[in-house]
Amino acid sequence: MRLGTPHHLALALLALHLVGCDGSLGSPTDARVDEDAGVAAMDAAAGVDAATGADAGAVDAAAMDAAAPVDAGSDASASADAGWGSCMLGEAMGTCMDVADCAPPASMPVMGLCPGPTEIQCCLPRSMPGTATPADVIARLGSCTRIGGDYARDVGGTSNVPICQTDSVIWWDADFDVDCDGGRGAICMSDPDYLPDTSGVDSMGRPLDASTLPFIVIPLASSRFRYADYGIRTGQVALVLYRDRMVFGIFGDAGPAAIIGEGSFAMAEALGIPSNPRTGGVDSGVTYLVFTGAGTRVTRNEDHDEAVRIGQALLDAFLAP
Repeated sequence: MRLGTPHHLALALLALHLVGCDGSLGSPTDARVDEDAGVAAMDAAAGVDAATGADAGAVDAAAMDAAAPVDAGSDASASADAGWGSCMLGEAMGTCMDVADCAPPASMPVMGLCPGPTEIQCCLPRSMPGTATPADVIARLGSCTRIGGDYARDVGGTSNVPICQTDSVIWWDADFDVDCDGGRGAICMSDPDYLPDTSGVDSMGRPLDASTLPFIVIPLASSRFRYADYGIRTGQVALVLYRDRMVFGIFGDAGPAAIIGEGSFAMAEALGIPSNPRTGGVDSGVTYLVFTGAGTRVTRNEDHDEAVRIGQALLDAFLAP
């Protein structure tokens, strides 16, 4: 944004003082100490009489806006810097911004590294370390080496989805049905198929919140596949690919024994998949990965940041030449 008036300049100076380089707000104590000085600077720049508080210039708000127009063609990261700051994934530095502004293929969004709502994600240039694309991951998976029987995508459907394994990664290609179990948001609790419990629980023993926590669903044990036989338990780190997006999460809930392809409401949101539990989801094009072996489970199921940190290290190791 261009600063076209002294009033805008004073506001910007005050904002820069109160907001750190990483976009975090200064302490309340700092804010109180600097409040008087900041207000005085703003008054002086805007022509406000200190004794009366009257605006000497009687500046019209619309005129101020016209004098400082926002450049509609400016880089998206510039507007993001003002609100959410920077972020890090390993050695890669990115910018926190709305996921819709993180344009592929030059950039990729990673959830769980920024403050704010779900749509604010860490936008990382793909040229930096640790920023593999979904295509890179799928190429590394290669062809399917089957380790179990086939599943259907939906109840009554054809069983043609195999469980595959590549090195220490177990994976499958399927659809995406939205799981709202355990979700404490209103939209999840309005789901006719809503269940209050999940197979995994948080560190307080409560069901996982599908409204806010990205997780995947694995079918209950059957003759087709028994996840426990591969050391998989709830809290196992997972990765889901859809189009140009990749989102880390965990195995959080077990589902019907004969169908596959399901994730939480929050996982759908992060992937850009329609998230309404009654009408959302997609019919195909989703790849699910579960990492197995030592160090592949989070210590607290509700800690998505931990899932991202562990997941990125596991993915880097999986993709290493």
